[in-house]
Amino acid sequence: MIENYKVITSNHLLAEVSNLGTFIIAPDSTSKTLEQIKDILAIDELLYLVTCNRVMYLMHTDVDIDEEFLYEFFKITKPEKSKIEILALFSNIAVYEGLEAVQHVLEVAGSIDSLVVGESEIFRQFREAYTICHSNKLLGDKIRLLDKKVVQTVKSIHTHTRIGEKPLSIASLAMSVLLTELENHENNIAVIGAGETNKLVCKLLKPKSIGHYTIFNRTLAKAKSLAKFMDGKANELEQLNDSNYDFDIFIVTTSSQVPILTDTIFLKNASDLNKKRVIIDLSVPRNVDLEISQRPNVKYICIDDLKVLANLNLEYRKNEIVLAREIISKALHQ
Repeated sequence: MIENYKVITSNHLLAEVSNLGTFIIAPDSTSKTLEQIKDILAIDELLYLVTCNRVMYLMHTDVDIDEEFLYEFFKITKPEKSKIEILALFSNIAVYEGLEAVQHVLEVAGSIDSLVVGESEIFRQFREAYTICHSNKLLGDKIRLLDKKVVQTVKSIHTHTRIGEKPLSIASLAMSVLLTELENHENNIAVIGAGETNKLVCKLLKPKSIGHYTIFNRTLAKAKSLAKFMDGKANELEQLNDSNYDFDIFIVTTSSQVPILTDTIFLKNASDLNKKRVIIDLSVPRNVDLEISQRPNVKYICIDDLKVLANLNLEYRKNEIVLAREIISKALHQ
């Protein structure tokens, strides 16, 4: 029954992107926590999606999503928080039920609700979230049917509108800012994290020939793979603590819930504080110490800083959003 589709979400419109980490489950306990949500709150099916500008819980349940439910929900996802802290989270979330929930999911997957409207990355992330949750036995036929509707609708949007024309992404916006900040093309570049976002960043940067890359990642094999693509070097993440490189640019995107690039590590790897440094932080939550971002010769770029460029992108695609919503409206009633 369509009224049993429910969504709890927070995104760039409801909270500062830097605060979205509050709604993310700790990576080392994701599966266990999702199972607890499902079992304790009597949820039939559950899909969990995290991107650089949203956290979304899609569920199928006949339980009402009221304040009592939300309180119990956040007690499970954020057990370290007090009752007052949990209640404060309510002002930064949206809840959708029934037809509105389905519409929201279609708009998210169709990149109408994205910080960068028209990006194709969100659809890949939705499909990946579906695959992971399905493999963890969190899903059943109801969300499978919705997923099928998502695939059909997104395909129709990209076939019948120009919403994906001149495609942009958070990564491409960040790179456009980075390129304006460069003083030369002989830079030492630290790429911290070898996940999908940093792979996209590297793919965009490789033709620019702006310097020499060192990839740091928890899993050395992934670092080596990306380093090979960039003709660079690979190190385990822990080597950041021991290294004494002189990096000009730091590109940081990991799933860590605490800063990876601490002030101590930064000082080890940026010895001359009078020299300009550029730091790109596309992590949620932020992975760079606040103290570093406030240093006088550091140009710090995070997702929140890219909203102006994203709004320019939105102006270009306004007419296409109208057409895309018409396609979604038809899909809702088929």
